[in-house]
Amino acid sequence: MEDKKENIYKENNLLLVSVKEKSLAKKVTDRVPTTLDTLKHYAKLSGHAALATAGLFGIVGATAVPTTAITSAVMAVTSIGIGTYGLVKTAGESVIRGEPGIAFGYKRNKRTGEIMLFQDPTQFPSYLKGLNPIQKSSVMSLQSLVGFERYKINFERTKPLMQDNDGTKVYDQKISTVTHSNNLTMLQALEDLGYLKICSRESMIYRNEIYEKIGPAVQKIVGTAEKSLERMGKSPDALHRGRLGNVISRFYPNEQRTNLLYEKIGFRNFTDLKKMAKASIEARKNAIISYKKDSGRYTNAGNNKLSDILALYRVQREAAKEEIKTFSKPIEKITFRLTDKHFNFEELYDKANGYADMENLSAKEQRAWRKLKLIFLGEKSCHTGVLALPDSQNADKVIGNGKKEVKLKKIDITYDAFKRPVLKYGVKKSFGERREEFQQAIQQKQQKIMPKESDFDKRIKVKIEPQIAQTVDERKDTVDKTRNVESDREI
Repeated sequence: MEDKKENIYKENNLLLVSVKEKSLAKKVTDRVPTTLDTLKHYAKLSGHAALATAGLFGIVGATAVPTTAITSAVMAVTSIGIGTYGLVKTAGESVIRGEPGIAFGYKRNKRTGEIMLFQDPTQFPSYLKGLNPIQKSSVMSLQSLVGFERYKINFERTKPLMQDNDGTKVYDQKISTVTHSNNLTMLQALEDLGYLKICSRESMIYRNEIYEKIGPAVQKIVGTAEKSLERMGKSPDALHRGRLGNVISRFYPNEQRTNLLYEKIGFRNFTDLKKMAKASIEARKNAIISYKKDSGRYTNAGNNKLSDILALYRVQREAAKEEIKTFSKPIEKITFRLTDKHFNFEELYDKANGYADMENLSAKEQRAWRKLKLIFLGEKSCHTGVLALPDSQNADKVIGNGKKEVKLKKIDITYDAFKRPVLKYGVKKSFGERREEFQQAIQQKQQKIMPKESDFDKRIKVKIEPQIAQTVDERKDTVDKTRNVESDREI
């Protein structure tokens, strides 16, 4: 097994860094954080399953227990709400495991061993309310940084380190995600700053994990069928045309797009959601009108043949897809490893706001830092980062002649018992406020340490400074004369 691993690492210009053998007690201790996380996960899963069960019994009780119609209706509606919430959360958490305060989760690919990142569709973050699009994107980027730092601390205890050919140390565990351009840009910036190492970027990907599992087997069958057709003197292209071709193409990697439906819901981007719904309705409506005009039939669809109705449906569907495609973005699968360079959030905030000196960065690193800097800028800058949000700001929705003031949820970064960062929302003091208070305290302390100049010192200074200046001038003249004499001797 070790030989196989070493070969894989060498193919990727990676070498396994020697790791000291740990004692059994140390191994057990290192597993404590992840074990507790697992127990918390199953406790939450059990709680949500209990809610789903309670909702089911509530619905049964509302229909079985003889009460008034209003009481039964209230009980039924309440039970349906509780049951639906519990069922959705149970379904989501049984597949995806999350981190506290983070809207995306992960699951392990048993076939490849990769950790796959997904946005949790059961989360609808209320802390994004009132934020502009740049701030919303910064919140999600901040969640990525905190999540990666938690992974790094866990990997530090449980995963071996590898060394790249340029000397960069990365953890053995691969992480992959299928995402769009904004997140890809952030991941590229993190690589430029040395926080992770990108292994691959693929634009040709499978539609989902199911097709990825079944795809290789289907491709073998299709390959065998193509060879059979060639031996029979027929063209194998017949397999890839029409409806059969559409079905087969799904089992091959292709360029994929996403309409970011979950992201738009999570980001509360109701404007684009309304546009998408309207576009879909308008596309179907126009398809019906054009079909009737082309066919010359103005009768109801019930009078048409079944084949005509199915053809009309396909026209509607394709037209709606093309219209909604304008709201979609191309997606890629990116695979990376985390490096041993940790995220020091306090230091990043200080550097972004001029409290700490920046190291010499290359042009590429400077571009990457500008992307990261948006998260950590304080309230004094022209763009307020999400870690220094004010109490409120104007919403985009116009109410009468003015704008409605929306109360924002401040964000803070705390640490758990294992020194892993945790995002907190709706706190009294934001991370930026706490950091500004810390810097002010340092400045005040420095001012107290520096001695104040007394009146006596000032009088002495006035008397002595001219004498010192005169002495310096006299010594300078003496040195010049000595040099002239020595030069005359040499001549």
